[in-house]
Amino acid sequence: MKNKVKSISSHTLTFILGVLLSASGVIAATILSGTEVSYTGNKVSGASNIQQAIDNLYTTATTSDKVCATGYVKQNENGRVYECIAPASSCSGEGCKLCKRAESLHTETCNQSPYYCSYDYSLGGTITYGNQTTTSGVLNTGDAFDCDVNGDGIYDNMTERFYYVSTKNNGIDTNSNIAVLIYYNNTINGVTSTSGSKWYSSSDNSYGPELAKANLPTESQWNTRLTTTTRNITYENNIVRVSNFNYVGYAARLLTYQEVSQGCYDGTTAINLDGGLKSKCIFLMENSKYSDNSNPSHGPWLESPSSSYSNSAWRIRSDWRKVITNNTSNVDNGARPAIEVQLSEIEY
Repeated sequence: MKNKVKSISSHTLTFILGVLLSASGVIAATILSGTEVSYTGNKVSGASNIQQAIDNLYTTATTSDKVCATGYVKQNENGRVYECIAPASSCSGEGCKLCKRAESLHTETCNQSPYYCSYDYSLGGTITYGNQTTTSGVLNTGDAFDCDVNGDGIYDNMTERFYYVSTKNNGIDTNSNIAVLIYYNNTINGVTSTSGSKWYSSSDNSYGPELAKANLPTESQWNTRLTTTTRNITYENNIVRVSNFNYVGYAARLLTYQEVSQGCYDGTTAINLDGGLKSKCIFLMENSKYSDNSNPSHGPWLESPSSSYSNSAWRIRSDWRKVITNNTSNVDNGARPAIEVQLSEIEY
């Protein structure tokens, strides 16, 4: 705290100013004249005496002039800044990752009966989505991460939750160094929502998921980037249906059938059979009808069109906990962002 000064010489005042201002990270101070005092290019004036000028200068030095490094916030005491601190669950500077291990898991109450969550939980029971990583250097399907997609240095465990599905794969374009993580909710125009979205505007899968894509976050909304902005859209059997589908300007895409198969198959039940997602991938149904019929959608569309029906694409069906086809113009499912992240950018 500052001390009151009653009578003081200019030399002593300069010394006291140096002590006071150095405490606030300021070194140079100069007495101008009368009641004006300046330091490092800043000046306060209009005080009735030197003491008041010192008080005003001290306030300025400890409030408006305090600059915190990126990712840090001002800590206040009686309206004055005295320290820069890192926000809880934040990271800034060299060595920070895009995605950090989740410190807690999302839960919902099972309010659906019959089918849906009532297959796996009692009515009123607690559904837990995903899992926390237990082995350093190993990624498992369903591992929960908080990813700083808005670039504010804070890993929000409620609004920036993602789940690891598999490495990048659409049957043709594969990359074992790229992790694919899916968001915990659907988005509409890039904003979190439980609502559904059409895959395409009509019953035709030859154009790709144009309407679903339009509801994904753009590069101006999230700071993630796809490794390729044009992709070949393939059937579940790896045959190309749409060449050079355009994701330019988008920060995320839809999951593929192949990625869900790679990550979710438990070695016993195929993902397109009833209960095929039960063992490993219930997290794909968070914020969907799986837990509560008041939620509008069954979960996410997949990027992959159906090879059997030209009017259909693959999607998650939460009542039977499996992957199945649906007409592309239906809104029973939604756009759920999948991001591509270098393994080196994930804390695991």
